[in-house]
Amino acid sequence: MAIYHRKVNGRKVWWVRVNHKGLNASRVCATKEDAKLAESDLLQGLKRRAGEAEQHGRVPATVKALFEVYVADLEARGKGPDTVGRAAQTALSVERALPELSQSQSAK
Repeated sequence: MAIYHRKVNGRKVWWVRVNHKGLNASRVCATKEDAKLAESDLLQGLKRRAGEAEQHGRVPATVKALFEVYVADLEARGKGPDTVGRAAQTALSVERALPELSQSQSAK
């Protein structure tokens, strides 16, 4: 966490940089008091984002969920119906062949 007094585009400003658990944020402020407030706001935001990322990481991944995300990604990128259909069919085949991979550990 740092507050710098810098010149940006010809004007003197206060620049705030905050790092927390690999996440970074910065903001430009007109006064040092604004910069101190921005520093605490940015830190709280990064802590919230880090907490959400940790919570999301605790959800056990399944092969079925990964295939669903992959199919949605293919559709979002505008891939053809053959490509999307092939991915969806592969997901069904894997689920039928290896049903234990499509269930989360908590469901067992």
